[in-house]
Amino acid sequence: MAKVVIVIPTYNERENTAKMIEALASQLPNIKNHDMHVLYVDDTSPDKTYEEVEEKSKNYPWLHLLVNKEKKGLGVAYAKGFKYAMD
Repeated sequence: MAKVVIVIPTYNERENTAKMIEALASQLPNIKNHDMHVLYVDDTSPDKTYEEVEEKSKNYPWLHLLVNKEKKGLGVAYAKGFKYAMD
């Protein structure tokens, strides 16, 4: 079974994050023959987006979080997320 990791970098997206996770939760079970995962990479958002992901991950074992200690930008967030997913 192929493993798929969707990497979503975030910064101040708390308001949208819960909606996105619920939308993914409704669709991921429809994807057959793949081990689906979602990895949020948050640059320590001032609105605490990472807390929303932490809370939701209690209900969804396919949901993961990587928190950067400081804002490094979109490119760095993607690179760290891809490396984390491959490891």
